[in-house]
Parts: sequence; structure tokens; C-alpha cells
Amino acid sequence: MCFHKSIKYTCAHTFFTICIRTCHVQDEYLIDPEGCTPCDIKTSHALYTIAVDRRCDACLRLDARVGDMKAVLKGARAKVDEMLAIRDSANELWERNDKEVLEKGAAILNTTTTLKFTTPLPPSIPAPKAIATLQNHETFIKCDPHMISFKSLPPPLADAVAVPPSRVCSPRTQDPTQTYEVTDRVHALPAGLWDSDVVSTTEITNLERGIFARLRSPMGIVMETVWEITEMEGEGGGLEMVEETVISCSRLLSGVVKGQCQANWKGIHAKLVRIMNGEEEV
Repeated sequence: MCFHKSIKYTCAHTFFTICIRTCHVQDEYLIDPEGCTPCDIKTSHALYTIAVDRRCDACLRLDARVGDMKAVLKGARAKVDEMLAIRDSANELWERNDKEVLEKGAAILNTTTTLKFTTPLPPSIPAPKAIATLQNHETFIKCDPHMISFKSLPPPLADAVAVPPSRVCSPRTQDPTQTYEVTDRVHALPAGLWDSDVVSTTEITNLERGIFARLRSPMGIVMETVWEITEMEGEGGGLEMVEETVISCSRLLSGVVKGQCQANWKGIHAKLVRIMNGEEEV
């Protein structure tokens, strides 16, 4: 082994600098680099070691990253504690059956987000063909890029599938509402909130110009979406596919669910247009 000058830090890391004396292995390597192997063992004597009263640069950078992470976790923990306190208060109100105050507490815990996406349809796609594609529930469900399986369920109660009166859409048809259990494989969820496979219930009601779909997922997530084929406004005219979603969920999950919708809508719309135009089969 070769002797080097060194710098020793309080974190117990040692960095070797100038070589003071080479060993016979290194000497042989210097004479015949092609036929010998260099020495890979370094050591130092106390007389040639400088003790520095601080941690090394690598440890200081690591400390800074750990500090930043601790700050983030502390903020998240404070947020969780706040939500737990609200939950405990809600439980107390529930036990007292204070309905009015309980509804106010629920409004604090949950939030509602509305998203709207539109895609113009090419002139080669007539309205009846586009509407029929949306009302083919199996085709519609298979356009979900995360879907790995689905199955039909017994029909729900009539009151459970009523389109909210606040939603602006065409009247529903006489077709009965169909219910499906859909399993999605989602990898972009916060660790520990869900498993990678998410099982949801989807109720699909046919409308005169499309469908109304209500999706219920774990963690109290409800997504109510109107899919319709409408006339575009303006001189050019033509048809467009409109997707308008109202997301109701916990404030902690709102950003995750909204991000999934915004990331996937273009691919889903494009696939539906190709199916409507006869360019692709499901």
C-alpha cells in the first residue's frame, strides 16, 4: 500500500491527496504499466494527516437535502394533523347528530373541481355514428389506457343514477343505466394511498347526444362526466366531442385525480375519434 497525505473530517470520511511514498506494487507498475497492476490501497500516517473540524462536502450536501426533506415532511405532517383534527371533530358531531354543522365540516374536507375537454370531429364522422360509439359501453370503457379488466354488475336503483339537475346536457334515453366494475392499474399515485390496482364502479346512462358516466373510486372519489356530440359554434360549424367532468374528492387527493384526467384525455379522445372513423377496432 502507498502512503499519502490526507484530510480527515468530523464525519469520519478521509480524502487522500499527494502520494508521499509508493509501495513495491506501485513501483513495479510504474516500471511496466502494461504488465503490472497499479496499487489500489491508500493509507496515511498521523503526521501527514490534517484534521478538519467540519463534515466533508458530500456530507454537507446530503445534510442539506435531508434538511429540505425534513421540512417537506414536517409541513405534510402538519397538514395531516390538521385533517385528522377535522375528522375527529366530524366524528364528534356525527355522534351528536348535529347535521347542519356536520355538513359544514364535510365541505371543509372535500372539494369539487370541474374540467372540460373538447375535440373537433372530422367531416367524415356523422353525428349518429359518433353518438353510437359513445353509447357502446364496452368500447367506451376499453378506451381507458389504465383499464386491465371490467365486468357488468346488477343495475343500480333509479334514484342513484339520476343526472344532477345542475348539469347541462341532453335528456336521457329510455335505455336502462348499466353498471360496471372496472379495474385500473395506476402507477402515479402517492405511496400508501392506493394499491397499484384500483377497483371502481362506473354507472353509464345514455343521453340523446351521448352518455353520462358516474365513477366511484376508493377514498371517496366521485367523478361525474357528460360526454356529448355537439355542433361547434362559429362560421365553420361541424361537430365536436365534449367531455365535461365534475370531480368530488378529498382536498388531499384533488391534485392527483385532476392530474390523471389532464394527462389522459388527449389519448382517450384520439382513440375514440379513430374508432368513430373506422380506423381502429377495439
